[in-house]
Amino acid sequence: MPIINKQDNAAIAMAEAVAWLNQNGIRFESLPPYQLKIGPLNFWPRRGTITFDGEDQKRPENGLDGLVLLLESDRMYGYRHYWKPLAEEAQVSPFRQIEIANIARR
Repeated sequence: MPIINKQDNAAIAMAEAVAWLNQNGIRFESLPPYQLKIGPLNFWPRRGTITFDGEDQKRPENGLDGLVLLLESDRMYGYRHYWKPLAEEAQVSPFRQIEIANIARR
């Protein structure tokens, strides 16, 4: 059985968090080395720590489960503009539509 070190754990935790955020269409920034930022919310997947800008202490919610709980509980309020509507992802810009049509004609 392979030995997993701290860097591997950090990479796995980051990958899981990024996958969940992408799967659920949540806009986020990835800040080096191990931080994800969703608006005023800061998440460090390796340790599971969650903080908000302007707060002095970390949140009691922890880990990816805590992040999901916070985001889903406030989905209709404070974070709704970080959630990408599914239709937004499926829409093609008018310029792209023209480009696709021109390619199809060739």
